[in-house]
Amino acid sequence: MTTTPPNAAAPGTDDNQLIAERREKLAALRAQAQAAGGAAFPNDFKPGDHAVDLHRLHEGKSAEELEALAIPARIAGRMMLKRVMGKACFATVQDGSGRIQLYITSDAVGPEALAAFKHWDLGDILGAEGTLFKTRTGELSLKVGTIRLLTKSLRPLPDKFHGMADQELKYRQREVDLIMDEASRERFRARSKAVSSIRQFMVEHGFLEVETPMLHPIPGGANAKPFVTHHNALDQQMFLRIAPELYLKRLVVGGFERVFEINRNFRNEGVSVRHNPEFTMMEFYAAYWTHHDLMDFTEQILRHAARKAVGTAQLAYGGQAVDLESPFARLSVRDSLVVHAGLSAAEAVDSTVLRAKLEAHGEKVPAHWSLAELQFGLFEAAVEEKLWQRPSSSTTRSRCRRWPAPPMPTRRSPSASSSSSPAASSATASRSSTTPRTRPRALRHRPPTRTPVTRRRCTSTPTTSARSSTACRPPGAAASASTA
Repeated sequence: MTTTPPNAAAPGTDDNQLIAERREKLAALRAQAQAAGGAAFPNDFKPGDHAVDLHRLHEGKSAEELEALAIPARIAGRMMLKRVMGKACFATVQDGSGRIQLYITSDAVGPEALAAFKHWDLGDILGAEGTLFKTRTGELSLKVGTIRLLTKSLRPLPDKFHGMADQELKYRQREVDLIMDEASRERFRARSKAVSSIRQFMVEHGFLEVETPMLHPIPGGANAKPFVTHHNALDQQMFLRIAPELYLKRLVVGGFERVFEINRNFRNEGVSVRHNPEFTMMEFYAAYWTHHDLMDFTEQILRHAARKAVGTAQLAYGGQAVDLESPFARLSVRDSLVVHAGLSAAEAVDSTVLRAKLEAHGEKVPAHWSLAELQFGLFEAAVEEKLWQRPSSSTTRSRCRRWPAPPMPTRRSPSASSSSSPAASSATASRSSTTPRTRPRALRHRPPTRTPVTRRRCTSTPTTSARSSTACRPPGAAASASTA
């Protein structure tokens, strides 16, 4: 018995040689089809079943039941494993849902088809039709009556036992990573479920989904460096949007009380596994809400998305448990510095102490930073990465609307919050001023745009607030959540 196809290269053989051998096989298949007056790979095979459904529906049946029922199945997928044993062969086929084993014999498919199958390679796309049965080991399999080569794979797959160990290669050849790693495919599925569940949740709560322009005449909505392009027809400089905020605000002004958008944003900044210049963000606006309403609603969104994506709000991330089921902890930025950064209540409002602490973390601190900016800078540097098991909402951060009663002695008492958890999408929320003269005055008297804190760590918890910490919101309340 052999577990690789004939003419398989020995370990260490150059990939170019393997590709050349497969190209020779492809040329032979085309020549054979041309001689027969047909196409080498006709597009007429239609799979009727998926591997995961076959396992779900029939895994519990005994071998005798399957033999009596003679359940037909028709599947297509990529050949991942192959065992050749004289007049019989086994192969494992992977489709978009999972894997199932094929059993091919000379008696069932004919000597010519079996001989052809023995020359097919791992990675080839097959189509097979037959009946379900169970092997002696109890594995649900398809006893093949008809088998066809649907597409020839010219490049060999990575080693089946080690897969793709190089993380950089995984990022650059994502399609190969998806072929080899079920966990990678599951992450894609979970993300899709999370996004679709959030969209459904928003609509069910009275929000209108909109699409706003990607090309902006001015960069606005956040404190970030934009990508710059040129509009030929208008002969005008344009910017890829860094946030949809300005256009969503116009919709609120126009009378839409609840709006949201889930779409791409672009920020010409650094790259890491936690931060991508092109990322998906949801931003929503609700009239007549306070920041407390936003925190409550954001918790519901994250909890709902987790349940829909992975079936539970009790998650595991980085080897640690993350609880999205329990109510989020809520602390002011000052209190979080006392609890998580080891400062006293007096030190948390002392600019000199805060500046020294930031510099001790290796951060460059602009001379013009206010007390609030120093507090939030230290929050990013020393606190966020500690918000693990229980997601937290940090409050008091914006400049444009004051609290009804100032909760702490800072120069600007904000009305905003950010939710942080390494296992969940980060989110920021704020309640904006509705007084026409207050908002321009607040913006006019603030210091120059803050210089982003230089991040040396790529493993710290990311938050949208780090990207747009000075963004202010329209009448009512607003929130955003993002994932790279």
